[in-house]
Amino acid sequence: MSSANYAKYKTVQKAKAMMYHNSKDTRLDAEHQNPDINKELTQFNISETYADMCALYDARINELDSTTNENKRKDRITLMSLVIPVPKNLPREKYAEWFADVNETIIAHYGKENVLPMAVHYDEEHEYMDPDTSEMVMSRVHGHFMVIPEHDGGLNAHWANSRKNICTMNEEIHDITLKKYDVEFMDGTKRKGKNSVEELKNASKKAEQEIEIKLLTEKTNKLRGDLPVLHQMNDEGVSKLVEISRDVEERSVRLLTLDARIKDKITALKELDAFKAPLVVIEPVEPRQVDWLKKHNLNDPNGNPVSIYDVMMRQLQKQGSDMSQEQLAERTRKRNADIDAKFGHLTNSPEETEREL
Repeated sequence: MSSANYAKYKTVQKAKAMMYHNSKDTRLDAEHQNPDINKELTQFNISETYADMCALYDARINELDSTTNENKRKDRITLMSLVIPVPKNLPREKYAEWFADVNETIIAHYGKENVLPMAVHYDEEHEYMDPDTSEMVMSRVHGHFMVIPEHDGGLNAHWANSRKNICTMNEEIHDITLKKYDVEFMDGTKRKGKNSVEELKNASKKAEQEIEIKLLTEKTNKLRGDLPVLHQMNDEGVSKLVEISRDVEERSVRLLTLDARIKDKITALKELDAFKAPLVVIEPVEPRQVDWLKKHNLNDPNGNPVSIYDVMMRQLQKQGSDMSQEQLAERTRKRNADIDAKFGHLTNSPEETEREL
């Protein structure tokens, strides 16, 4: 349920630290411990300056101490802060007007001279876990209403913070909210007690941590259950990798061997070309081929046409050869045998090459 949450400040330093926190001008420059403050939204906050609030506070305390106040104890409470959130179902466009009405209600209850300018925080809206339901909910825009607890001329926080005053204050805010805005301030939901805002945040964080621990425990237990399967998968994967690695290694060796054989054959082919270049191998020519040889020409080095037959005869003459057909055939067979002996492996079939590897 919505209700006023009271906080008390005993020393001037603590009271002014709260004013410093609430003032829009100092809020932008300060480094806050509260991680939920979004400075991009601070511009929408409502507050007086820090200097103005301190001046009003100092003036009222000095006035009381110099006149009617007899409470001069060092641990006296000089300031109370009422933290009041907007009602759950109040339209956002009515927030500023509603906070102004609440401020007037507090002034009427505690006296205008004892109420400092209100501070409304739009920059602390955030999601948090409800510690009672463990559900994520959105926090509400809230106002800080700072009251100097004066009663009958003296500082009296016991009176200002009494159960009677707290209940009366909440009932007055509830009545004006219901009558003017048709919305309930105290909506009958579970009371959060007298916990401070910080205590409520801690409870929310604790609930979030408990949920996280529960989820992590469930994940851990699941992983423990999956470990045997994961180990088996890992072992199978390692075995498969070893098998693939061996196969790759064997193939690499075969490829290197094949590459070496190919290089050897290329070298041998070059040697064959060099060996065959000076040779003039003329097979015995049958009479029926002579006419064909005489009819087909080649170009000599000067570009003049000459018959293939004449070329063959000239080559034989250059070699000083007047061999018979039988002698020429024998010489050709001998040279062919020499070529086969040295380069015959170059004519292997693919199957023979594969067997060699």
